[in-house]
Amino acid sequence: MGSPNTTASQFVALVADNPETVDELQAYLGRAGVVAQGTRGVADAGGVPPHATAVVWFADDFAVAAVITEISELRRVRPRLRILLITSVPSTFAGLFGQAGEALPPIVLSKPIVGRKILDAIRPAAVMPPMHADS
Repeated sequence: MGSPNTTASQFVALVADNPETVDELQAYLGRAGVVAQGTRGVADAGGVPPHATAVVWFADDFAVAAVITEISELRRVRPRLRILLITSVPSTFAGLFGQAGEALPPIVLSKPIVGRKILDAIRPAAVMPPMHADS
């Protein structure tokens, strides 16, 4: 059974090039009752498991253009998927992902970041407005 902030049905895809980042966040989320699976490449829309409720993307690990392309496609094919972009330069992504039909806007979080902040942002019960490190 999950913690009060999670449900057993949560599944989070992690996208990072650093294996330690994936392992540490996967372990943290697991202790909180969230199943997570990581990949070390840029995930494409078809590569995110259909049962994923959220994607945590460490954007600094990849080319900005590739991240923008893949996030745009994810929003198109999976509009209710919660997408978190973790970056040391949140202004890079500010304003790039506006309203697109029913697609949830990505949540941009600034590095360094603690696991608790990521956990709070992926909670399905929360109705969260777009977040930016500058706000």
